[in-house]
Amino acid sequence: MKWDLEGIRNESQKFDESALFYDKYRPSYPKELIDSIISISGIREDAKILEIGAGSGKATELFVNRGYNLTCIELGEKLAQKGIEKFKDTGQVEYIVGRFEEVDGLDKDYDLAISAQSFHWVQKPLGYKKIADALRPNSYCALFWNKYINDESPISNELAEICKEYGVLYMLKYKELLEASQREKAEIEESSYFKNIRFLEYPWQQEQTLEDFINFLNTGNGYIGMKEERKNELKEKLSNMFAKNEDKITRNFNCILYIFQNI
Repeated sequence: MKWDLEGIRNESQKFDESALFYDKYRPSYPKELIDSIISISGIREDAKILEIGAGSGKATELFVNRGYNLTCIELGEKLAQKGIEKFKDTGQVEYIVGRFEEVDGLDKDYDLAISAQSFHWVQKPLGYKKIADALRPNSYCALFWNKYINDESPISNELAEICKEYGVLYMLKYKELLEASQREKAEIEESSYFKNIRFLEYPWQQEQTLEDFINFLNTGNGYIGMKEERKNELKEKLSNMFAKNEDKITRNFNCILYIFQNI
C-alpha cells in the first residue's frame, strides 16, 4: 500500500486546529478496557509506557490516574501543548512533538505501547516495526478505538444516512465491525513482529443533545474541512432528526482492542 504522507500530515493539521473541541468533546474509554490492558500486559507500577498519537491526552489520563509514566508522541503541536498543560503537575508525562515513524531513540525501552483512536494514521508496516523496536522482549502493545455503531434502529439508521451523506461519520453495523476486525488482526499477524494477538470488545452508550453531537463532529476532519453553507445544511437535518426524538439520542459505541506481544 502506498501511503500519502503529505496528505496524512494535512489531515493531522485539521485535528490540531480543533484541539479545544477534541479535548472536551471526544469520548473517553471504558474502565474495563484499561483494566484488561493492565491485566493482560502484566505491567508493574514502575512500567514505562509509550503512547502513539496521544493527542491532548484522552487515553493518557486513564493511565496517569493509575500511577504510570508515559512518553507521548503527537504530531499536532496544539494538541500536544494541551496535553503538556494538562499533565504538567503530575511529573508522569513527557510529550515528543513529531510523527511516530520519524522519532528516534525509542529502542527497547518500553514495557507497553498504546495507541488510542490513532494508529490508522500510522504508516504500515513501518509502524509495526517501530513498535517492535521500541518494546522490550515479550512486552505488549494495545491498539484501541471507539467504533461508532449503527444498531439498525430507525434513529440509528437515520443518523447513519445523514452522516454518510455529508461524510462526517461512518457508523458500522455490527457485522461490518467484525469483518473489519478480521482484516485488521490479519494485518498485525502478517507484520511478523508479534505473537499472542487478541481481539476484545467493550460496548457502551452515551446520551447526547444536538449541541453535544455537533461539538463532537467538530473533532473530525470531515466536518472541520466542510464549507459553512454545507455545515448549515447538515445542522438543519440533524436538528430535525433530534427534534423528533425529544432533542436527545443515545449513541452506541463499541470500544475494540487489539492487544499483542512483542517477539
